[in-house]
Amino acid sequence: MKTDSPFKILALALFLVGIGFLVGFGFQSRASQQANNGNGNGGAKATPTPAPAPVVRTMQAAPDATKLAITATFANSANAGIWILNLQTRQTTYSASPAGWQDYVVSWKDNATLLLERERIPRPAAEATGGMYEAPVSEGETREDQWSFVTPKLPRGDRLISGFYGTDGDLHLKTRSEPKAIYRVEGDAARKLDDSAFAYGQNRVVNGSLFVVRDLSPRDSRQALFRVQGGAARQISPPLEDVAWSYVAPSGKSFLTAREEVENWVWTLYEIGENGLKKVREAPIPLDVISVFWSPDEKRILGAAGERLWNIEMPLLRATPLGSRTDWSADDVAWIGNSAVAVASQGEIWRVDVPSGKTDSLWKFPREFWK
Repeated sequence: MKTDSPFKILALALFLVGIGFLVGFGFQSRASQQANNGNGNGGAKATPTPAPAPVVRTMQAAPDATKLAITATFANSANAGIWILNLQTRQTTYSASPAGWQDYVVSWKDNATLLLERERIPRPAAEATGGMYEAPVSEGETREDQWSFVTPKLPRGDRLISGFYGTDGDLHLKTRSEPKAIYRVEGDAARKLDDSAFAYGQNRVVNGSLFVVRDLSPRDSRQALFRVQGGAARQISPPLEDVAWSYVAPSGKSFLTAREEVENWVWTLYEIGENGLKKVREAPIPLDVISVFWSPDEKRILGAAGERLWNIEMPLLRATPLGSRTDWSADDVAWIGNSAVAVASQGEIWRVDVPSGKTDSLWKFPREFWK
């Protein structure tokens, strides 16, 4: 048998090594080019993941409809702040909340003063004090060094859950501990008006009367509507059986309840009288209505938080879609007078006329808050 010479074997080996190098170099070059282009499909760049939009937590229009106060969180709720939007110029001012704290707009006390609630969130926090504050708004901005802390020391070491003004301008506080309680702030002190062994629903103070939805007694967790006057609580509705939520109108003249059925809500509207409730009307309402916002004149309710916006005429309880958009999923809504609403959705504030549904973008969060 003829044997190849050592030189031929060496030459063949070198040839194969060279082929392997060229093939390997070509593969590495293509892979490198694809990596630089962002993917391996024809050199097209990968679409970056959109940064998350800021989430609006609360939004309230001033009584004169010239300003909108907005609180929001961003950077996965790690940061928060307050924005004042001038509805005429569409310019905003921004005030950052301390690290680890969120501020919420409860309401406007008047056209130049906000009621804010500051609450700690579960992460390392800056030095700050939680509670209720009155915050002046001057020249379109609010500065924390001008805020007034308006939360007195509460009996029993109660923890605050929220606060609200009555129609007479008095500040009221609702507590978190059980039994829960509602206090009226009187100077540097707080006087208890009512308590609940289990939970409070919605509450409102109108002309000195406190309307509360709460349990019937410490031994009966069923809820009903009570009117509290002169330190005495009087039940003015039957027990609210199978009611998902209830709402006292701002004027204290109407009471609305909702129960959930398979395909819709069933809303029931009552008139609040001296001696109790009078049923006015009952009607089905789409389940897409999740949050409700009563117009200042109480002639309409704006239904939101679902895919659409809904215009609900009162007292007819007639619901119709407001406009054609079907992807709102609104963070919050605020009435601007009686003929338009501000809607916060996906990092943008819109004006929507009622009842036409015409939309107009008022303002969008700057890019530095999308992260």
